[in-house]
Amino acid sequence: MLGMLLGEQVVPVARRLLAGEPLSAAWFSRECAPRITGVSALESDHGDHASR
Repeated sequence: MLGMLLGEQVVPVARRLLAGEPLSAAWFSRECAPRITGVSALESDHGDHASR
């Protein structure tokens, strides 16, 4: 299952590379990580603060 989730991210990465756009950790965490983990970028940024 993890392989399928990671494999789906090859298309956006390849599309970005073919367009000549740079890959960055910020772009990956905003565009790809939520699709892999099922957690939106906003939830992951604010999740740590809820317990305080």
